[in-house]
Amino acid sequence: MHTIEGKLPLYLGVIKLMKAKAQRVRVSQAHEKELFELGNLLRMSEWQSAEYLVVAARHLSEIRTAMPSDGTDMNACYLFLGQLIEELMAEATKMMPKPANYSEGFLSDMHE
Repeated sequence: MHTIEGKLPLYLGVIKLMKAKAQRVRVSQAHEKELFELGNLLRMSEWQSAEYLVVAARHLSEIRTAMPSDGTDMNACYLFLGQLIEELMAEATKMMPKPANYSEGFLSDMHE
């Protein structure tokens, strides 16, 4: 595991490049491979802050929105990005500090 903070500008640069590619061209196999590699890199990174996770998820969401929706070559990337965004946001939620009056059963108590 490595921390991502030192390399965050590089990762965000790669994300912006991918977004530009997604807006202009159909996704090639090489581009698809880059997305999967970036996703795996983000998954393996040790995150020190929920804010970094949220920023990465937001950029990935922008890429996903910018991707052309036609063509079956997009489906794997689109689904993969959706899953990755969900994973990053779930991890960010786990990392966020809990309020002092937080109770695990609070929401379940409200439903009764």
